[in-house]
Amino acid sequence: MWFSRKKRIAVRAIVPGIRRLSRWRIRRRNATPATPLETLLKEYGDGQQASTQDYPWCFALPAGVVGHAGPLVGAVQMHTGAVLYVSLPEPALEEFLQPTHSLAFWLARALVARPITTTRRLRRTCRLIETHFCAASGSKQPPALMALLADCCEEDYAGSERCGVACMPWAAWPAVINKGGYLWLWKQNQHGRIVDSRRISLIHK
Repeated sequence: MWFSRKKRIAVRAIVPGIRRLSRWRIRRRNATPATPLETLLKEYGDGQQASTQDYPWCFALPAGVVGHAGPLVGAVQMHTGAVLYVSLPEPALEEFLQPTHSLAFWLARALVARPITTTRRLRRTCRLIETHFCAASGSKQPPALMALLADCCEEDYAGSERCGVACMPWAAWPAVINKGGYLWLWKQNQHGRIVDSRRISLIHK
């Protein structure tokens, strides 16, 4: 069977306390001002009382927000400020956000399953996700990626495959992201089930 290859993606990171490396776009908060993306996620996350919860949130932003030409998809750990994100062309949203184990899901699992303490560890995790998502469609998920699904925090031990729902509760997801005006936040447990979701207006807090 023929599988077409996906477009290559580049995972970028904002991690307080780790020095900046050009390829990985890592920024050290105490050395440089907060980026527009950091500021936006903190401001709107605090407004939703999302920053008090340790488990990472998946997020999506429409094109044109915080200086990026395309939509942003990623994950943020509110209490540490760590962010992993990818800028995508608009047509790619369907491909990368439709599956249960979407790009945003794996970025969130990377934050919770492998706490970022060194640049080497960050590179390895980012490369693993990049490689998987540029592999041929229909390829199996590699064991190293599946290891991110292991129980590793209180929320993992408390959750189950019956928790939450399978799909986002908004019509035309994920194409609706492109209509603009909202920050989308959601949590998926290790089974890919959506256990919380928020649609936050970027105009009126």
